[in-house]
Amino acid sequence: MNLYETMFVVDPEVVDETLEKTLDKFKNIISKDGGEIIKVEDRGLRNLAYRINKKPKGHYFLFYFISEGSLVQELERNMRLDESIMRFIVIKSDKDVNELREAKDQDEAKDTGDKEEKEVMKKGEAEIKEAEE
Repeated sequence: MNLYETMFVVDPEVVDETLEKTLDKFKNIISKDGGEIIKVEDRGLRNLAYRINKKPKGHYFLFYFISEGSLVQELERNMRLDESIMRFIVIKSDKDVNELREAKDQDEAKDTGDKEEKEVMKKGEAEIKEAEE
């Protein structure tokens, strides 16, 4: 089993629902063939270095996963067939899996903390409004 990373660019005109279906499709391909997804990063909408299909922007995604080499061929085949994928690359990574998992756990903890902080702020704002009335 090796660590791989794949970055792909999705057409910016793809609707959110279709985008979620596309991501789920690739996650399922990795999972069903015995791979393990370590981290998924949504890099967002960015300008392209050059136009692809007459589009100046693309939505970037980065997946880190552990799998056998045969899974990579299947993943690439499916990316070639998906019309919403403008470009992709899959490489064997030399990064440490444990560091990626720790970074993922920290990101999840940070997201949870941010949500809790926002809820506290909303409650505080609501109390201020009530006091003003």
